[in-house]
Amino acid sequence: MAIYSDSSWKCGRGTQKSTSEQMKTDNCVYIKHREGILLVAIYVDDLIIAAEREDTLISFKESMKKIFKIKDLGKINYCLGMGIQTKKDGSISIDQEKYIEELLAKYRMKEAKPISTPMDSTPKGENEPVKKEEYQSLIGSLIYLSVSTRPDIAYAVSALGQFSNDPRRQHWNAAKRVLRYLKGTLCLKITYEKTNETLYGCVDADWGGNLADRKSQTGLVFFLAGGPIAWESKKQQTVALSSTESEYIALCEAGKEAVYLRALLDEMGFGELLNEPTVLKTDNQGAQQLARNPVHHARTKHIDIKWHYIRSICSDGLIEVVHIPTQGNVADILTKGLPRVLYDKHVAGLGM
Repeated sequence: MAIYSDSSWKCGRGTQKSTSEQMKTDNCVYIKHREGILLVAIYVDDLIIAAEREDTLISFKESMKKIFKIKDLGKINYCLGMGIQTKKDGSISIDQEKYIEELLAKYRMKEAKPISTPMDSTPKGENEPVKKEEYQSLIGSLIYLSVSTRPDIAYAVSALGQFSNDPRRQHWNAAKRVLRYLKGTLCLKITYEKTNETLYGCVDADWGGNLADRKSQTGLVFFLAGGPIAWESKKQQTVALSSTESEYIALCEAGKEAVYLRALLDEMGFGELLNEPTVLKTDNQGAQQLARNPVHHARTKHIDIKWHYIRSICSDGLIEVVHIPTQGNVADILTKGLPRVLYDKHVAGLGM
C-alpha cells in the first residue's frame, strides 16, 4: 500500500463529526472531522491523504502502519500519470507532461511537427479502414488525458470516440493531429489558488453540429479556486428542433452536475461556498428564459420532461442562470472545432 500526503490542505467548517466515514457523494473518499479535517482518497491500494494539521496526518499514518504494510511516499508529486506541484503560496498545479511524452513515444510522434489546435474545423481525409484495436487504444489514452487535466482536447476526443467501432484513415489522422497538438502544449497545466470566487459554471451547445445524425453537442465546465474542476463534452441523446432547445438540454446537464458538486463540497466541509445559488452562464437568452419560466407552451411541450429538471432546481434556489456574451463563453471550446485565435482565447479562459 502506497501513501501520498499533504498537510497544507485547508478546509471550511461543515458539520463536525468525531468518527471517519465514507463520503456519500464519492465512495472512494473517506472523511474525518476531529482534530482538524482529514480526507483519504483511495485508488486500489494507493491512498492520497490531506489534512489541516500535521499531527493529524502523522497519527493517521501511524495507525495505518499498525494494520497494513505500507510504503510512505511522502508529499505527493506524481500519481496516476499526473504531476502535482504545490507552492508556498498555497497554489496547486496538475499536469500530465510525462504521460503525454510516453504517449508520443508509443505512437512514434516524438519528432512530429506541433500544431496549434487539436481538431480541424473542416476535417477531410481518406476513407479506407484502419486497425480498430490500435485506434481504440489511442482514443482510450486520449480520453484519460481529456478527463484528468486537459479539457482543451475534450471535444476532439469526444468526436473521435464516436468512430471507435469503424475507424477510417481520416479518423486516425485526426487522432494523430491531437497528438501533434499535445506535443506543442506539453507544459499546459491547471492551477488552483486561493480566490474569492465561489463555484460557477459555463455551458454551451452546438446546435445540429453532428452532420451524420444532426444531434447537438453539449459542453459544460465548472470553476473553483481559479481553475476548472469538472467539465464535459458530450453528444446529446436527441435531435433538438432549435438552438434554444439544444442549449436548454445542455443547461439541464450542467444543472445536474452543479447539484452534485454542491453536495460534494458540502460534505467535504465547504458549506460556506454554498450560501448563494450556483451561477450557470449561458449565451442563449431563450434557454435562460425557459429555465426561469415554469409554463409549458406550444414551442416546448414536445421537450422530454426530464430536461425540465433545470426549472425545478432554479425555483429551489440552487441554480441561477445568467447570460454571458457568446465571445466570452469558454464552454464553446467543448462543443466544436474552433479557429486558432478563438481557440487560444478559450484555452486561456480555462485557466491553462
